[in-house]
Amino acid sequence: MWPKPWTQSLVITLPNKGNLKLCQNYRTISLISHPSKVMLKVILNRLKPEAEKIIAEEQAGFRPRRSTVEQICNVIILMEKYLQHQQELHHVFIDFKKAFDRVWHEALWSTMRK
Repeated sequence: MWPKPWTQSLVITLPNKGNLKLCQNYRTISLISHPSKVMLKVILNRLKPEAEKIIAEEQAGFRPRRSTVEQICNVIILMEKYLQHQQELHHVFIDFKKAFDRVWHEALWSTMRK
């Protein structure tokens, strides 16, 4: 489906601050071919509307026109309402490290076929 030259990229490591003997103090960038970038953009534009249908309204991470400031304001408003009604409110903030390392390929292909 993808021409072989499009599957290849040049990966470059760039140093961050800190001890350069540690891998965690580097970041990588991948330089990919222009045709591949164009095709990826087409795929992204097809997937976005489908993703918006299934992502909860409360989800703000990695979504356009959503910010952490807005989310913090929502939490403060919620806390104030619960305090007014003298009710308990429990919060859970989760930082999923490497949350996007795995992709559900069947759903991805199904969406792309549509």
